[in-house]
Amino acid sequence: MRAIVKHHRSAEVVEHYIFRDRAELIGGTIPSLPRTQLRRKLDRMSGGHGILHMTLSLPKGLRGTVRQWLRIIMTALTGIGLPPYATPWISARHTNTECDHVHIAIISRSFTGRILRPRLSRLNSDRAHQNLAQHLGLVSPVYFDPSVPRLVPPAPRRRLTSNLHRQLISDLQAVFQRHQPRSIKELGSAMRNASGGFRLTVTRNNYGVESYL
Repeated sequence: MRAIVKHHRSAEVVEHYIFRDRAELIGGTIPSLPRTQLRRKLDRMSGGHGILHMTLSLPKGLRGTVRQWLRIIMTALTGIGLPPYATPWISARHTNTECDHVHIAIISRSFTGRILRPRLSRLNSDRAHQNLAQHLGLVSPVYFDPSVPRLVPPAPRRRLTSNLHRQLISDLQAVFQRHQPRSIKELGSAMRNASGGFRLTVTRNNYGVESYL
């Protein structure tokens, strides 16, 4: 349910992608129009500032009602600093994948013409994702917060794409929780003795800088 946000110079993505054939209108703060007219309207409203394209996906196996999706979208907009009722936006659901997901076209100017500046930093996006997951009763994703010291290496599940990656992070977390190594040598020894048997290799580049694999 992490919001993926892209900026487009024009609203062509609305005509050719977001509201493509068989897309289902979810709703928004601007009226629905035939997609070519909608694209032109959004380009006029943006005043040359382009549009934002937000994508939100539910976990596989879950499907939201239109009412639920509207609440999810407004929560996501609030999370990145866009007031959902003062911001022009419109959304559509796509059904071409196994995950129920929506695409939202957002004008980065309020209805009064004020320029809107969404908070899209990595840290704010992480926190918005966690907040949205908690509101939906989903497992809260793990992200690194530099303000909170932790010994356990963070690894969002979405990045663990193979058994090797999953085993590596499992061993690292176990080592840092149980042994708390105080040097690279101690870390290497603990990793060799963990279930995955990973070995730490020290390499040195032409400038004498060491790295560990």
